[in-house]
Amino acid sequence: MYHRNVFRLGLFILILLLSMGCGQKPAATAPPPTPTAPATATTAPTVTPTPMPTTPAPATPTETPTVIFTAIPTVIPTATPQLEKETIHYSGALSVEDLNALILELQAVPGVATVQGGMQDIEIAYDPHQVDRAKIIAVIQSHGYSVEQ
Repeated sequence: MYHRNVFRLGLFILILLLSMGCGQKPAATAPPPTPTAPATATTAPTVTPTPMPTTPAPATPTETPTVIFTAIPTVIPTATPQLEKETIHYSGALSVEDLNALILELQAVPGVATVQGGMQDIEIAYDPHQVDRAKIIAVIQSHGYSVEQ
């Protein structure tokens, strides 16, 4: 079946080409061009630029220039918060996935700067003006671990 379709397609293309005149002998062709002598070097013609009109565009008397003043932002130095660093010991079965989830949740708490965790303790640096120790302990306990006071 496949070969029959290929044959029909080839026959169709052949008929199409013959109907377009592709199988005909070309008519009389023009004689080949005769060789010419190499071109000689000549100087390029001088080009003079066309002068542009110097008349200014007409100004409309109703237009007034608009001046926009923007404030340049200035950096106001602020006092660096004094971070409190603490190691919190906790207990409970802990997998690596649970530890990563706990660290990510502690890092999401506003005021927590850094969190490093292990299987029995977490080292945390936080701004006591934004978050207190009770909030951090509550996050750890929400994962099902008991915190040693």
